[in-house]
Amino acid sequence: MTEQSRPIKLSRFTKRKKIIIIIAVVILAAIAVAYFLTGKKEILSEAQAVRQTIATYYNFTGNIEANKNQTVLSTGSQPVQKFYVTEGALVKAGDILVEFKNDTLEANITQSRANVEIAQINYEKAIGSAKMEKTLQADNALKTAELNYTKAETTLNQVKQLFESGASTQNELVDAQNALETAAMQLNTARQEHSMLETTLAQDARTAQAQLQQSKASLANLETQLRDSKIYADISGTVTEIFVEVNEQITMGTQIMQIIDYDSLKVEIKVDEYGLASVTKGQKVQAFLNASNVNVSGTVDKVAENATVTNGVSYFPATILLEKNDALKVGLSLEIRIVKEFAENVVAIPLRAVNTGEDRSAYVRVKDQAGVLQNRSVTVGINNGMLVEITEGLSEGETVFFAADNIPTTDTEGSSVGPGVGGPGGGGPQNVRVRVGG
Repeated sequence: MTEQSRPIKLSRFTKRKKIIIIIAVVILAAIAVAYFLTGKKEILSEAQAVRQTIATYYNFTGNIEANKNQTVLSTGSQPVQKFYVTEGALVKAGDILVEFKNDTLEANITQSRANVEIAQINYEKAIGSAKMEKTLQADNALKTAELNYTKAETTLNQVKQLFESGASTQNELVDAQNALETAAMQLNTARQEHSMLETTLAQDARTAQAQLQQSKASLANLETQLRDSKIYADISGTVTEIFVEVNEQITMGTQIMQIIDYDSLKVEIKVDEYGLASVTKGQKVQAFLNASNVNVSGTVDKVAENATVTNGVSYFPATILLEKNDALKVGLSLEIRIVKEFAENVVAIPLRAVNTGEDRSAYVRVKDQAGVLQNRSVTVGINNGMLVEITEGLSEGETVFFAADNIPTTDTEGSSVGPGVGGPGGGGPQNVRVRVGG
């Protein structure tokens, strides 16, 4: 029974296979006929003229930089004794950051302060009590010399009278004359010293003042060294990196740490001469952080007055201050967008709906009352690559028709959605209907 049934089963399988092949051929033929029929018709899209805001932009790239930063450098060759902050710490302007070793400095300052005090006393004496004392001494010396001279002169006159009367000897006369000469010399010296008193006192005062200034300068130098042994933050910000360790031997000018104010970041861009008129101080700009997909606002802080020329190409450096954003990090790249052209609430259609005639004039395709396509001249304004402004020739709400390139040939309604108002390119959703035929 099994042997007789095998031919019957094989025959049924062969018939089924033939039926499947026939059905496949019919389907392919139907598809070919449908393609042939639809290919003979023009595939059109349609869009309605609506009011939109269109903007075009200049695009720049740059890297984030710190607008405010402090590089802490060593002020001497003393190693670090203590850090008051760590990497990542937030500091305020005036906070102490680091202290260097100063073993003998405080003792030297104590001695120097004592020296200043002594010099101050000596100076005050030179212009005060000492001056009065020396003046009194000079006055007394002059008066004494004058009295001695007068006395010697009187004595000589008396001895002369006695000598003439024979009551005095020759030796007594010579002694009286010598005493007068000595008194005269002493009087002359006293007068000279008295006349030079003001000069002497002024010199003493200047000397005392110079010694006082010198001692004060020495103290100030030591106090500066003490002050420099502790470094304070000049700005508020974040300690991004510490470069040395405690007790590490360093030299003057060694980089100790870096502070960056992340609340004040900037980006430098290069503006060519054609875009210069569109970039002005105080202008608001938009920035895009590719690494984090974050939009950030900014403001043009300054634009260089003079161009920089590199390899024959001139550009104007411009600085943009960025608003605070936790996603911003120094060194990251930014895309900056600055408005070039802006048209608000204007009649707009898709750019591909606009055709160009042989005379370079623009026109669109619309339908008349009978539904027949016809060309209509229009005047165009700005475009952002997706939408174009129509200034004349087309009213809001009218429908335009255009070739449906790369759009499925089905009579369904779809949406060609562009960026919203204020985004790159401006514009908004445009309803586009695709249809087959005219």
